[in-house]
Amino acid sequence: MPREVKAFACDFGCHRNVTTSRKRMADHEARCFHNPTQKACATCRHLKFEWEEQYMGHQFGEAVYGNSYKVNYCEQEIDIAEKLRSGCPEWKSLPDPLQAINKQEREAETTDRN
Repeated sequence: MPREVKAFACDFGCHRNVTTSRKRMADHEARCFHNPTQKACATCRHLKFEWEEQYMGHQFGEAVYGNSYKVNYCEQEIDIAEKLRSGCPEWKSLPDPLQAINKQEREAETTDRN
């Protein structure tokens, strides 16, 4: 029969780290790419990606493509092809979805009044 264990998970939602040690989790959170204080690609509005397909050759006169994979790139032309960064001087926070919704509601109210 399994036993219950108390564990700690990252508050920044990286979904990669769970530990039974509060100290180890605090250490992880301090360097987590999803922690906005790290100014890392994972929380930057300049991070974009494209899907690319791997060319496998020709079969019966048609191009054949295999697996699709995600290619990250930075809108500020910072090279992140090999590895994402943290501590970036061009970092800009992602827009807060709640602020966007509130802005839309305010604009709708203003339009309704006119």
